[in-house]
Amino acid sequence: MKTVGAGALALRAGQNTTAASSGGVMGVPPDFSVVRSEFPRAAKHLWLAAAETHPFSVHTLRALEEYSQYRALGALGRDGFTPAEQAETKQMFGALINASAEEIAFVLSTTDGENLVVSGLGLAGLGGNVVIDNLHFAASRYLYTALAEAGHIDLRVVQHRDWQIDVADMERAIDSNTRLVSIALVSNINGYMHNVRAISDIAHAHGAYVYADI
Repeated sequence: MKTVGAGALALRAGQNTTAASSGGVMGVPPDFSVVRSEFPRAAKHLWLAAAETHPFSVHTLRALEEYSQYRALGALGRDGFTPAEQAETKQMFGALINASAEEIAFVLSTTDGENLVVSGLGLAGLGGNVVIDNLHFAASRYLYTALAEAGHIDLRVVQHRDWQIDVADMERAIDSNTRLVSIALVSNINGYMHNVRAISDIAHAHGAYVYADI
């Protein structure tokens, strides 16, 4: 608690000395010692449960404080708070994933986003199959299992081999009736990182969409 408090006090005093150096430059790896210094909890703990929740950085603490001040003292309504920051975030994230700002939307959580994708695709009425793997996030597995049990989709779950997902196994599961391939870039179970490019190329070659939790 003392560490978090110190971070908050530093923010209130405007003493954020690491923001410029941690942001990095596109194509240049960040200085992770600086990044860690921006997460007060990292001074004492190694945090591996990011899929469940994750520690706040000093930047997040500052943003929360600014929002609280806005709600307490600022103008009413939603239009006046952070429109510039939201636009900048969409532009920066768009550059990261090769998308335009108009193609990006904010949602409350990754699970909400995946449910919106599934609903928007109309999978329940399309039939066909959905391909996932057994290192996927639990809420995602529940979503597709429920659709399969209701008879809406054929669910194909690729099994891990020694806690890794073989691209060849994914390729065997994907065919011309595949509507969606849903994967997590990094598994919350063990940290396995998918070869998203290879899996996307396979899915797209069969006319399927890819949902990636990145």
